Amino acid sequence: MRPAALYFALTETICGAQAESLGGIEMKSLVVALLMTVISCLCFAQDSAEYRACSDKANTQSEMTACASDEAARVDVKLNTTYRALLARVASQPEALAKIKAAQRAWIAYRDAYIDATYPAKDKAAEYGSMYALDVALLRAKLTQRQIAAVEDMLQRYTPKRNALSPRGPFWNSTRPVWNRSTVCRPFLSLGLPGRSSAKALLAGTALQRQTDVNSAYA
Repeated sequence: MRPAALYFALTETICGAQAESLGGIEMKSLVVALLMTVISCLCFAQDSAEYRACSDKANTQSEMTACASDEAARVDVKLNTTYRALLARVASQPEALAKIKAAQRAWIAYRDAYIDATYPAKDKAAEYGSMYALDVALLRAKLTQRQIAAVEDMLQRYTPKRNALSPRGPFWNSTRPVWNRSTVCRPFLSLGLPGRSSAKALLAGTALQRQTDVNSAYA
């Protein structure tokens, strides 16, 4: 059930209750609690197709909580996969590797502390009700998604970038912009002559031909 559907279902239940069964103050408190619960669900709503499909089919509190728990587990798997890819990328850089691991440990501590600060009461069930487990799962998923984006950004930073200015033609090698002698001389070598000698001979022949053409023009 989506948060909006939950809102209308609960509102219908409250509005259908007899007014004399609840005092004015009690009714007001119940409505405030209801609205806070619905707002909490809307704020923590996830974007994944899996979570939306699961939430649409959920009809009970336990099913909704299971959807949230599955969502948190999915994003945990994605974070672990991305994090392992980052570690593999910097495996040859011990200093970077150590700092990345330290950053991940610090984030885990931050995540847990943030959740504790959001729900600080000792008796969670009494203070936050049956929605507590669902809210915590969705909050954990939201924090994890943010960390996934951060790790992906770091992975991009450690990914070697191709230099757009470096030449890639057949006469340049792949590491430095220097002439590849064997490639330049290959046409001459195919004639059975030494490459350097062939190049000199070709240049000399071209110059001689140009001088001949000039002399012929003035003859």
